[in-house]
Amino acid sequence: MMLLRLLVISGFAVSCMAQSVQGPTFADTLRQVRTPLVLRDTTLSGAGGDLLMQEIAASRFVLIGETHLTREIPQVTAAICAAMKPDAYAVEASPLAARFVAGQLHDSHRIANMRAMLQR
Repeated sequence: MMLLRLLVISGFAVSCMAQSVQGPTFADTLRQVRTPLVLRDTTLSGAGGDLLMQEIAASRFVLIGETHLTREIPQVTAAICAAMKPDAYAVEASPLAARFVAGQLHDSHRIANMRAMLQR
């Protein structure tokens, strides 16, 4: 019975792989939906910039995941913050610090807890 299950699973996997080879790849799909994004000083433009500005205007929070050691990320971040004025508030936090802060938001002892964490 175990051998039959393995054969069925193997046959299904081969069938899925064959189907995925025939369809568009993830990279192909990304190429089809890409839009130009132009960054000039602190302004984003082009179809991609327009789309980003619409989404930023409709959002309460904008989170930016970044790759360090690039000059483009700070420039794009500055453009996004400029678009959010006067409601922009930027925070850079590690996942550990973000989890701690999120857990403290509704704790009546959050100030004391923060002091203790900073002292550690």
